[in-house]
Amino acid sequence: MSSIDEHVAHDGKGTARTTRCRHCNKVFASRSKGRWCQHMRSCGSLPPQLRHYFSSYEHKRPIATSAEKPGENSLLRASDATLGSGAATDFLHQSSDDITEVLLIHGPCSFTRNSWTGGNVSKADLLREVRDMAVDEEISLVTHESNHEGEILDWLLNSKENEIIVLCWVGRLSDSPTILRALELINNSVIVVSPIGVNHGTLPSIVVGVMSGFGQQSLSLALAAAKNLNAQR
Repeated sequence: MSSIDEHVAHDGKGTARTTRCRHCNKVFASRSKGRWCQHMRSCGSLPPQLRHYFSSYEHKRPIATSAEKPGENSLLRASDATLGSGAATDFLHQSSDDITEVLLIHGPCSFTRNSWTGGNVSKADLLREVRDMAVDEEISLVTHESNHEGEILDWLLNSKENEIIVLCWVGRLSDSPTILRALELINNSVIVVSPIGVNHGTLPSIVVGVMSGFGQQSLSLALAAAKNLNAQR
């Protein structure tokens, strides 16, 4: 067996789907393949050689944040995270048209005291899980976070044309006219994520979807949607 998918079993469908280890039947709390591989490295029901195999999946890249210097600003590349893996090799050989580029922006009040306001998870764990999901989906991910709308305005207006923007917004976007104006000026596809249900009012036409009220699952749904949007271009 050479794929993590061959070592897990899925039960149920849609949001009710659960994933468990085929060897010890442990049910995973996360849908991240990185977390599944982490379990396989220590699963006592797995032969030692297979546990050693899954050690190659470990992601050791540090998590960057928008507080760092501009040259190091939050660039979380899927190819950087697992340079020794086959998935990374395939990623590096993709044409630029095939790569899904996502700009993920966490807006005001997304984090309080290093915890995510959308669920019971720390900021570090959330960013790590999102990074792992991007690796699994072969997505080139850039992430920023700020409580200041001026900074977010700059990131939106300076985004690359081919980037799909995932905008995490806790409050009502209709209460932030400068952000709405920026969305009207750019041509990127935008997915708005509100982990706690929010009515944003009328949004610009470039907003192709809103994930509202799905908690932590909102981000995985948004990344999957971005992947599908890029495939349809």
